[in-house]
Amino acid sequence: VDLNGAIPNNSVMTGGALSAHGRTCPETGDRIHVTYTSASAPFGRVDVFENDWQLKRSIPLDDMPCSVMLHDCAITDKYALILDFPLTLRPSRMFLQNRFPVEYEPENGARIGLVSWHGDEPTRWFDVKPGVVLHAVNAYETDDGKVVLHAQRSEPDADRSYITDYSTAFLYEWTMDLQDGSVEERWLNAEQMIEFPAINDDFNGQPCDHTYCVDVMSIGGPIATLKNPGEGILIQGVVKMALQETEFASKGDVIGRFIAPKDWYVVSEPSVVNGANGREYVTVIITKVKDEDDRPTRSQLLVLDSDRMEEGPVTAIELPHTVPYGLHSHFSPKNTAVGM
Repeated sequence: VDLNGAIPNNSVMTGGALSAHGRTCPETGDRIHVTYTSASAPFGRVDVFENDWQLKRSIPLDDMPCSVMLHDCAITDKYALILDFPLTLRPSRMFLQNRFPVEYEPENGARIGLVSWHGDEPTRWFDVKPGVVLHAVNAYETDDGKVVLHAQRSEPDADRSYITDYSTAFLYEWTMDLQDGSVEERWLNAEQMIEFPAINDDFNGQPCDHTYCVDVMSIGGPIATLKNPGEGILIQGVVKMALQETEFASKGDVIGRFIAPKDWYVVSEPSVVNGANGREYVTVIITKVKDEDDRPTRSQLLVLDSDRMEEGPVTAIELPHTVPYGLHSHFSPKNTAVGM
């Protein structure tokens, strides 16, 4: 297999740092990830793995002008969407200026790349407004030749690092026209602060009616006593947000909400689980803060019915250990290797 310069072995590290999030095609089972590096061009690659993690294809992103932090991606049936936003990665900041190497640099511009993860089309780039997009929600192709991307987007102050200082993020939409190369972009909800969006993985790359996000309450608070990160966010619950126009809701509307009990805070992203009864469930971990030093003392795994989130969990499982703030999460069925 011609891997276009990728490391010729079974390592998933083909071109630098492996992005935190990948996507699995629900139809083929292929896993699509992005790697990025600050060492030399190409500064990024799209890697396609078979479901046994054998590297199937590696596509260099030769058109990236500099190294940026590629934390996430999205996929459609044809494309991997590359989030070339100006969260630039420059080691010289650390070595010469004692600063964090990743900073927001809006003058570097922002683009979304459509990379054929099947390797049969040239990459197309669409210029968009600068900002920071760490987490994508989903993407899909339309019948009239457009690609739609939903993600959380923020606009940090230009003179600080997005990583060391938090900037609020909101649900956003880009619509890219493959015929004329134009882009339409807009906030879907500029009031509801969100983080860690999740969808049912069965809809990766397909139109999806809704997403689940953690409900950001404020910056700082009891969690700051853990010192990592120094400036964290308080997460009070989970919101369900519409991604399609329906009779009952517009895109971006909050159509479901769970608020954790007093002194409990969400410490993980939501994970979506298909129930045996055909219903969709959301799992999330909450941790209680109650002592005089505001240290976390207990943790529970909650299972929420996605259609009745306001009623509280259908199941609450006390965990044997306290779960710290800031964890990503993933649900694996019991009959898979990870689940076993």
